[in-house]
Amino acid sequence: MADAATFTDCATGKRVAVANNAQLERDYAAARGTDTRPVLLVVEGHFTLEANPDTGEMMKTLMTDQAGKFIPGKDCSH
Repeated sequence: MADAATFTDCATGKRVAVANNAQLERDYAAARGTDTRPVLLVVEGHFTLEANPDTGEMMKTLMTDQAGKFIPGKDCSH
């Protein structure tokens, strides 16, 4: 899971895995370009429990309910 997508909540600083979502991955790649810094994402979603593919352990995962909006050049500090 080294390359698994993660989401950091700006309000709490908590980091969670993101459920597989091909469109979200494409939008992230387009917003990020060649930059390696985090990109701000505004999204509506909910948390679910999913099995970690490596360990089978249940983990909290963000499931998006609608398309998100990436804002390049911004992160939780901006």
